[in-house]
Amino acid sequence: LAVQLSRELHPGWQGTLALFYMSDMRWRGEGGPVDAYTRLDAKVSKSIRWGDTRLELALIAQNLTNDAYDEFRPDFFYDKPANVFDRRIYFQVSAELPRLR
Repeated sequence: LAVQLSRELHPGWQGTLALFYMSDMRWRGEGGPVDAYTRLDAKVSKSIRWGDTRLELALIAQNLTNDAYDEFRPDFFYDKPANVFDRRIYFQVSAELPRLR
């Protein structure tokens, strides 16, 4: 389940909150069972023009509650470490380049 709320905060500024829920899951084929988890993410971005290019500068925070969870478990016996997803905060730059003629 995913629910997202986006809002223009000010001209050129966008804010987004996203809530994700995953129930208990068993991977088909490789991978062990994974417990249910809930994750809350947030993003604040600023759109700017630089010549013919549109840029988006964004600060993104994932798993704001910092409740670490196993995103993937490589085996059924818990011998190998799982891919643990904890809080992550990063800066992202995206560019929309003009079309070539």
